[in-house]
Amino acid sequence: MASDLAGELDKKYKRLQESYVEQAGSYEALSEKFDALQDEFDALNAEYRGYRLGVHDPHSAAVDKLAKAGVINSPDYWLECLNGKAMPTVETLSALFVKVATKHIDG
Repeated sequence: MASDLAGELDKKYKRLQESYVEQAGSYEALSEKFDALQDEFDALNAEYRGYRLGVHDPHSAAVDKLAKAGVINSPDYWLECLNGKAMPTVETLSALFVKVATKHIDG
């Protein structure tokens, strides 16, 4: 996993370098593009450092705990929801709350 993240970092960094060479237009446009790419790079670098240190996404830990406790049966769906890639319905959230309320989850 860390090697995949390192590869992504390399790609982002190369894209950042290429942006300097290929970007046409004003200094402000170039500066905005650089800032956006730098933010992406910083986020990816922080994620990479987290994996190297054994620190994982808190969403993953919570979803894993709920799945192991039998509260949820579709952890991938809930990770997508928590990461903004899917939107849970009111019915789905209602069912989740009921299940959480009826299960005892030890720390």
